[in-house]
Amino acid sequence: MRHVVDSWPKAKRDQILSKKLHHKTYRDALSALQTELAYSDVGEVVVLTGPSRGGKTSLLNRLAREYLDASGGDPMLENPFVNVLALNRAEGGRFSTKAFYADLLKRLDHPAYSTSLEQQPARQANVDRINRRNTADLMVACEHALRHLGTRFLAIDEAQHIEWHGKSAHVRTAILDSFKSFAASAGVTLVLTGAYPIIRMLRSSNHLVGRSSVVEIPPYGATEEGALEFLKVLEWYSQGVEFEVGVTSLTDWAEYIHTYSLGVVGAVGRWLRSALARMEAEGAMALGWRHMDAARRSDGDVKAIASEIALGQELLGKSPEDEPVNWDDAKGRRESKRELKPFEIRNRAHKKEVAL
Repeated sequence: MRHVVDSWPKAKRDQILSKKLHHKTYRDALSALQTELAYSDVGEVVVLTGPSRGGKTSLLNRLAREYLDASGGDPMLENPFVNVLALNRAEGGRFSTKAFYADLLKRLDHPAYSTSLEQQPARQANVDRINRRNTADLMVACEHALRHLGTRFLAIDEAQHIEWHGKSAHVRTAILDSFKSFAASAGVTLVLTGAYPIIRMLRSSNHLVGRSSVVEIPPYGATEEGALEFLKVLEWYSQGVEFEVGVTSLTDWAEYIHTYSLGVVGAVGRWLRSALARMEAEGAMALGWRHMDAARRSDGDVKAIASEIALGQELLGKSPEDEPVNWDDAKGRRESKRELKPFEIRNRAHKKEVAL
């Protein structure tokens, strides 16, 4: 019967990986981003920022699916929201604009430039064509493709990778300005996503400062409101988990988990998956403190992430938090409320309820 009993860790891992938790800061950021996009104009820039593992990529993917569904569901005919990852593909791990536009053409499945074609001769012909073309040629091909597909929004995920161009800050600013000009030529609003340093990077360009707005997915702070919402997150992650004797849920370790996840929801999910891996490697059938403690981030990692979050608060002009919350009191207030129900999110763009 061991294989039956032990099936719950796999089910929990699959749930964490496949289901996205629509918690409060995620819902608020989605609503704010939808509103900003609805009022944005061609060539303008909307910035989505927050800590690493904060849910930025998940939010972009969600919007891309919803806009595509609303347009008919065929990205080869119409694709209102295109999301592409900024990768460091040049020698030495540097960012390359030519490689970026080649990736965008692949994402758009351009017949003359896509390198994801099934037939090897056609794929190789496209690779050779890209190698022969310069950056300007690929940029023009992207512009035509985006206009052909009726694209309204172009999202560049992990845009902070532009910093790794290997040259001067002046070149980095020029790259950002060129992206803005490209968005205007292609008739799209540019959505740039990245961790907090992206704000400092954008402020180096006067052209972008006046044409951009910022949406944040913040971590949950150690405030009364933040603690109550973070406890909801821990309750959701606790569903389906078998705990050792004396432990009711992850909320029993709320302060400890908040300290080492810094209130970042994605970090909690990653931490739990790592703890479950240690539990299974040990041959245990219940999650215990020792598994969570062994899987937590090091003090050095936490200090580095905390510095990044502090930088984000400074760049966004946010005031430091008040005295840390009493987690036992917060848990008591949370337990006095109604039973946990699946989180729901209202999609303003399509006027329907979407449940987890």
